[in-house]
Amino acid sequence: VRGIWDVRVKKHRHRQKKEQERMEKSAL
Repeated sequence: VRGIWDVRVKKHRHRQKKEQERMEKSAL
């Protein structure tokens, strides 16, 4: 169970990072 949770958290963090980068690019 913990392994699945780890994967979900990693995917969520990765997506958040991508969103932040996209927002920074669109702000320029």
